[in-house]
Amino acid sequence: MKYTKQKCDALLSPLIIKLFPKCLLCGNHTQVAHHFIKKSVSSYLRYFFPNLINLCSGCHFRLHFNDEGLWNGKIALIKGKRWLDRLERDKRKYIKINSEYYEKTYKKLKKMLEL
Repeated sequence: MKYTKQKCDALLSPLIIKLFPKCLLCGNHTQVAHHFIKKSVSSYLRYFFPNLINLCSGCHFRLHFNDEGLWNGKIALIKGKRWLDRLERDKRKYIKINSEYYEKTYKKLKKMLEL
């Protein structure tokens, strides 16, 4: 079986919904795993759970299509300075992305989802 970024990504929202059933911002049902530090900025943080924010579709839409800075500020206030500092530090880390990486990541995420 070929393990790809898309197969790994497809497991993120179901896993975040399972682990964090309520939207961080409004308390409605979680529907989306939002990457606080964008995937394009840090491959290291792509599957790092502290970077994944549990949001409902409405809050996720408002975040991306309203004032992203305002919503990210609210998330940072809720999560705290230590959390934000860690993400800022970790986004500079390098990770080698290859098929073996995706295979390991897929198996780890799938196992977590099945627990």
